[in-house]
Amino acid sequence: MPGERLLRFLDGRSRLHEDLLIGLRTPVVPMLRTVLELPFRPRTGPPPPTAPEESTP
Repeated sequence: MPGERLLRFLDGRSRLHEDLLIGLRTPVVPMLRTVLELPFRPRTGPPPPTAPEESTP
């Protein structure tokens, strides 16, 4: 099943032929656009930590 194949790929448990099948179905133009835009996008840090909520008795 394609869904199981994708999950194995994301888990790093897929085989080479499965990786190639996924790569053949990957939208290349949007990925290339992202690669080209990435260096020019502003970087943001992680969000500030939030204080734990106080419980009232």
